[in-house]
Amino acid sequence: MKVLVLTKNEHISTLFTDFPTITSREEALMAFVGRHWDVVIAGMEMVWIVEELKKKGRVFWTIFIAYSCTAPFYKRALEVGDFCYLISTPQLVRIRLEWLRQQIFKRQGELYPYQGVVYNFKLGKLYSPNGEEIGLTRGEKDVLEVLIKNRERFVSNREILENSDISSEESIKVLVSRLRKKGFKIINRSRIGYRLIEPDERETGIKKRGKGNRTAEKGKGIQKGIQKGREKGKSEGGNKRERERERERDSPPFYSQSPSNPSVQNLNIFSERDNFSD
Repeated sequence: MKVLVLTKNEHISTLFTDFPTITSREEALMAFVGRHWDVVIAGMEMVWIVEELKKKGRVFWTIFIAYSCTAPFYKRALEVGDFCYLISTPQLVRIRLEWLRQQIFKRQGELYPYQGVVYNFKLGKLYSPNGEEIGLTRGEKDVLEVLIKNRERFVSNREILENSDISSEESIKVLVSRLRKKGFKIINRSRIGYRLIEPDERETGIKKRGKGNRTAEKGKGIQKGIQKGREKGKSEGGNKRERERERERDSPPFYSQSPSNPSVQNLNIFSERDNFSD
């Protein structure tokens, strides 16, 4: 089940940090481009945006959150959405989400299509595009079902173990690797868990940089700083020499001895580029 939070209220967003949050009309319109959301949790200040999305033909369940559900607020929430809860009762929203999850899977007929293949929850079997069964072990089936049911977020190893007959975290790694070979795009984050990527979803900002990459980047940064320092030094040195040349051109002729004494040889020292002719 894919859930989106639509609100400018930080209090509401902090109650549902496990779901993506958007705060404006523009972000809401973009969030629905090429994607489907099963449920939208929205603050009452966003009721007009939800109404606009539904007028554009978007279909989703809507749960409104408000500080007070007075009769006018409640009536407006049910005109546009489906449910309205007080901000002080987030546990009731969680119960409603679980109920919606069950309803959505019933609507889908217990089938989950994924890039041509289809998983049948009722039979616990995976089918190819031409209807042939793709073999799954008991462990692969358990991991796949947990990831499908929670595909909007990362699932920890502990949660997978609690909802399956798998015995160890090492077994989970092996089973995930097998599912990847069957075409399922599963990403993982160290110490967080695994997540099944939807076919229409792009993987962004997930790749983890290793220690070697960080060291290489640090070395590149040092080299870049050294090169920048050299270029700055060359630039300052060049400017200094240019200022000295300008002073030489602008200054009067230099006499090593006073020119008022005719007995003394006049030792005018000129630069080659100086020109004193009229």
